[in-house]
Amino acid sequence: MKHVLLLGGTGKTGRLLTTMALDAGLYVTVLVSNPASINITSDHLEVIEGDVLNYIDIEKAVQGQDAVLSTLAKDDENLDIIRISTKKIIRAMQHEKVYRFISLSSIGAGSTKTKAGLLFRFWLNITGKRNFFETLTEQENLLQKSQLHFTIIQAGTLTGFVQKRKILKTVLPHQIEKGFLFAAKKPGRSQLAAFMLNELLNPSWIREIICVHN
Repeated sequence: MKHVLLLGGTGKTGRLLTTMALDAGLYVTVLVSNPASINITSDHLEVIEGDVLNYIDIEKAVQGQDAVLSTLAKDDENLDIIRISTKKIIRAMQHEKVYRFISLSSIGAGSTKTKAGLLFRFWLNITGKRNFFETLTEQENLLQKSQLHFTIIQAGTLTGFVQKRKILKTVLPHQIEKGFLFAAKKPGRSQLAAFMLNELLNPSWIREIICVHN
């Protein structure tokens, strides 16, 4: 596993993951709409200008890769970005015979939707995030129907603070009990990026949805 494509590389978690992947000796390609927004320099880093909603851009970026990592998040200008981009990512990866895909998601979507509880659903309504969580659920459904060797990593609210624990705890969706969403300690962004990279290098959750917390 030497060449990886990172989608969402301009976000906070994406930047951390890019740096960690480069430090691990990987060749990293990032697909971004504005190359100037990437302030990381390395001989192992390739920055491609493109749009995750454009199939041709994604297909070109996927060519020659061993895996694709996604830290794509909510876009206020296009709430449907996850669902639309996932369809194009799956199509491009299957066409190029690149099967390993690791993506971030949120606890309370997809397999953990029914575990959310009334308080969480109320929070979705008042914050206007219900539609975004629905797109995450659709992403999960699309991946499960695909041929990809995916891992979906669900996390709660992230924090930028350095955490004492280096390794995140994991729990499967069916093991989650009511109240987990608010009782679980927030993972740090650096912890989450490190978890994604470790799953890439040492796969343990192929075609699985896994929830992480401190």
